[in-house]
This record gives sequence, structure tokens and C-alpha cells, in this order.
Amino acid sequence: SQRFSEVSSVSDPDESLPLALRSFLYQAKGWGCVMVGRHPEAQEYLSQSLELAGGNMDLAEKCYCENINALNELRCGNLEKAFKAEKGIERVICEASGSIGSVDHRLIYINSINLARLYRRMGDLRSAREYFDQAFKQSLGNLTENDHIYWDVCLAQLDADEGDHASALKLWLRVSINWLASELPEAIGDRTIRSITRQREY
Repeated sequence: SQRFSEVSSVSDPDESLPLALRSFLYQAKGWGCVMVGRHPEAQEYLSQSLELAGGNMDLAEKCYCENINALNELRCGNLEKAFKAEKGIERVICEASGSIGSVDHRLIYINSINLARLYRRMGDLRSAREYFDQAFKQSLGNLTENDHIYWDVCLAQLDADEGDHASALKLWLRVSINWLASELPEAIGDRTIRSITRQREY
């Protein structure tokens, strides 16, 4: 999109800026480069972001940056590297949860969704289903209309992959009904739309 193109084309952060701000700006520029297909540049900017942050980047920000890097690897055709990166994020989240005694459900959700998609690409449908379930269970009791629709989309695609077309059809019908019955059909998330139209991000 034009927004990502603009972000990827801005000048590099001035060296006089604070390290934390420069790190954030490099991360933003790297994200923009990923989305417009400038993958070698994206890798460079994301690496600079992590290097500048050093040990001062908080857990959520570090995982977010590593997640962008995993997406970049996948778009370069490096499925194994993308998978390795996401499994690394999973270990970091688990270790942090054990040390601080709390769980960041947002990080688990994002990481689990991405691992589920990667497992599906690799043909491990059982693991894909487990990680999709783990992702959506992070917000049980507080699922939005978009969450309900996206969960059914993911399950429908898995059922179709497994050859259970009757179950997949029921889920797609439920997706259609829930979308049409939603208060704001136009507010359904981009990720959900891409999944429905089979425009894969992962």
C-alpha cells in the first residue's frame, strides 16, 4: 500500500537521535520494506533496530521485531528460517512467563497464529489446529465478531485440507452468516479478509 511505500522510502534516522528512537524508526522502516517486497533492505533495517536497542528493548517490542523478521524470511521463500524464528519467539515467551510469573496473552496469540499458519504450510495439520486453538483461547470470553469469524475461517481451511468438506462447508456457511449479521460488516479485520480471499500473509 501507499502507506508502507512511504515508510520504506523515508530517510534513515539521524544519528543524533536517541538510540531507542532510532531503533524504533529502523524497525518501522524495515516493516515497510517487508510489505513492499524490498526484502534484503528489510533484513538490514530490522537487524539495525535490534542492534541499537541492545538489551534495552522490552519483551513485546523484541518479539514484534523478530516476528517481522520471520515474515520477511518467509516472503524470501525461507520457510524453515521463518519457522525457526517463530519457535525462537515461542521459547522467549515461555521463559519470560516463567521468570516474571505472568503471561502476555497478546504475544502468545500472535506467535500461535503464525506458528499455526507455518505448520499448515508444512502439512502438519494436527499441530496447526493445536496452535490455532491455543491462539484463540487467549481471549475466550472476550472474542470480538472478527475473532469468531476468523477462527471459523481457520478451522474451515483446515477441515478442507484434511478432506472433511462437509464440516468445512458448515463452517464457511457460519462465516457468511456471522459476517452478514455483524453490526459493522465493513469493520472485519484485514487479516480475516486476506484469509477468506486466500491472500496468504504466512
